[in-house]
Amino acid sequence: MSPHRAALLGFDPHLRRGVDASATSAHRMRRPAVRRRRISRWRRALMWTAGLAAAAAIGYGLWTAPQLRLDEIVIVPPRTAAISDGASADDAVRRVADDWVHQQLAFARGSALVTLDLAYAASALRGHPWVADVGLRKVPPNQLEVTIYERRPVALQQRVGPDGAAADAASPTLSFVDADGRVIAPFDPRRGAVDLPLVRLTPNALRRPHDGELPRALVRQRAVADALDVRAALARTRPAWHARLSEIVVLGGGDHRLVVQGMPFPLIVRADTLDTTLPPLERLLPHLLDRFGALRAVDVRFPHRLIVQPVNRSADGSRT
Repeated sequence: MSPHRAALLGFDPHLRRGVDASATSAHRMRRPAVRRRRISRWRRALMWTAGLAAAAAIGYGLWTAPQLRLDEIVIVPPRTAAISDGASADDAVRRVADDWVHQQLAFARGSALVTLDLAYAASALRGHPWVADVGLRKVPPNQLEVTIYERRPVALQQRVGPDGAAADAASPTLSFVDADGRVIAPFDPRRGAVDLPLVRLTPNALRRPHDGELPRALVRQRAVADALDVRAALARTRPAWHARLSEIVVLGGGDHRLVVQGMPFPLIVRADTLDTTLPPLERLLPHLLDRFGALRAVDVRFPHRLIVQPVNRSADGSRT
């Protein structure tokens, strides 16, 4: 029913719907705007000052609370990684002593754990030659966990003198080297023997005219890296020989002499030809021993070519 017709019949449409007409008209009236109270500047400044004071009080409490001061340093060993190519049993030997770690972090004891600078603490530990990386983690309320990741040695390098000549083989000065050929630290025989191959550098290995005026340390590093490339190629080609490899002599010009335990003669090889030259040698090995008996070396640098160097015998029958 329309409102006009309802008015003629005497009905109120709002009452018919069960709604009070006066309430409806009042609801439709515009509400007056509420005047917001503005906070004065000095009250706002007072609120900011109170908030800063509360934050300062909390920070001072964290700084001075004895329960939150560093009191315990826990050394956590790294997760055991799978042994990859070039790894040996010496990887399990820890060369960074726990006492040295505690001594380097002695400055942090008693300081607030919340404000402890982990980057500065890590830099104090990276000064050790065997430290490759450091992991630090705060453990509230008063503990610091330290994880030391050590550098992994893959060989021993025989040092050379200032004139480039190799050190005396009777009393060599050895150093640990990593997979990139970089020297880690000197070898200390008092700590026991190690199961790592020896890389010897000849004077020719340090003569690289095409490198220009490179530092001698970089030339040595490249020479050791080349020897390690030969070792990796031997691992791919003949894993059994790689496991018994005891010495790599860098001859220079990409040539190397390998000494394999159980093999009666050394091998003169190149890294880029091992895949094609070692299989024929393995097949001919019994025949070479039957024919020549003793060999000074076997040269397998060239594909499809095997150079045998027999041991020379003097008139009295001795080998030369």
